[in-house]
Amino acid sequence: ASAVPSAAEESSEGVVFQVEYSGTEKGEVVAVTGGAPELGSWDTGKTLVLTTSKASSSVWKSSPVPLANGTELEYKFVVLGPDKAVARWEPIEGNRKLKAGTDPGVMKFGSL
Repeated sequence: ASAVPSAAEESSEGVVFQVEYSGTEKGEVVAVTGGAPELGSWDTGKTLVLTTSKASSSVWKSSPVPLANGTELEYKFVVLGPDKAVARWEPIEGNRKLKAGTDPGVMKFGSL
């Protein structure tokens, strides 16, 4: 698993969570969980699953998540196994933080 950039970017429809990560194995997917109902409220059975595109199979991206400007939340990327249970958490100390309506910038997977 390599350390690669990730971001949560704001779109007009909401926040798009994305992470570049090529360390998944067959049947695994990347998801995001966090302190908002849209991210499952830290319930790992209700994570927001990200998808890749044919153009870039290592960039995982969510659909736009509607969050009111100024909403502050903490979140973390996880890898789900074929059974959709968490296979591994993003190896960072603490959680990522996001304030909707601001640009969080590009981050490295696995480091804050």
